[in-house]
Amino acid sequence: MADFLLYILKMNLLAAAVILLTAALSESMTRKYSVRWKYRIWLILAVLLLLPLHLPERWTVVKIQIPSSFTIRTESSSPMETAELQQDVKGTTAAETGETAGVLPPSVPVSDAAGTSQTISQQVSTDSQTAEREKTAAPLVYRITVETAARVAAAAWMAGILFLGSKTVLGMHLSGRLLRRWNVANWDHYLEREYQKLCRQMELKHAPRLMRNSMLTTPLLMGFFQPCICVPLTGYTAEEQELILRHELCHFRRKDLWYKLLLNILCAVYWFNPALWWMKKEAERDIEFLCDETVMRDRSVSDRMLYNRLLAKTAAGKTSSAGITTSFN
Repeated sequence: MADFLLYILKMNLLAAAVILLTAALSESMTRKYSVRWKYRIWLILAVLLLLPLHLPERWTVVKIQIPSSFTIRTESSSPMETAELQQDVKGTTAAETGETAGVLPPSVPVSDAAGTSQTISQQVSTDSQTAEREKTAAPLVYRITVETAARVAAAAWMAGILFLGSKTVLGMHLSGRLLRRWNVANWDHYLEREYQKLCRQMELKHAPRLMRNSMLTTPLLMGFFQPCICVPLTGYTAEEQELILRHELCHFRRKDLWYKLLLNILCAVYWFNPALWWMKKEAERDIEFLCDETVMRDRSVSDRMLYNRLLAKTAAGKTSSAGITTSFN
């Protein structure tokens, strides 16, 4: 168990280093190249972390030796009490030098035997009190094996996975149920014809259904096994609707819903790694940028200006969703 947890920790540290390096290079490279290279790096990292492969021993860069156990000491007395105890012990030791319990030195008169016996009794009582104080003031020692600590860490890890996994699944279920409740079939025949035409242009044989939703203010793609594109009832011109539908169909063709699901699973499993949460946020932005690039490829300047205005328009009225969807933004 300890070896497995150490391997998981090393994999996460390596992933964090790759993420930091990618973030450092992104600003300079994104100006010249598409964000597609980042998209692929995030995907490779997610797959490698969720399907960890044990690297050969000769490839190991950092080797960490795990002790079989470790000791924890806790002081039960204050420094002042400890100093007083040491002085008492020294005084008692000096008084006991050259004396034997129950036997009088030759120089002591017989008439003083009773007093000497009383003195010895007091010394014995002092010795027992000192020993008791030493026992009380002695530090408490706890010996914990590495396997015990590993089991505790594994239990905390599993608890976090169950909590975040349940939260993600519940959010997907509730948001999907709410969206489907307000979904109605598209009644605009002109929009339906344009949509089917667009699907043929993009060579999509099994396109998602086109639905209307009165709850939404921005379009979105939802559903893994029965996907559909949900659009608001009003608010967009024919040109804007064509750009919106092309954007959402781009998400569908790239299977971005599954990509986002993979990222959510990754963060639920390795919830303790803040670098992965940052990677998830950055990857979701890259998904949108890639679709924007695809939609605007070989477009005129007027179309680009219209698309930028449309992005600002949808960002102002964006509807939040707790589930896994792709929305035009």
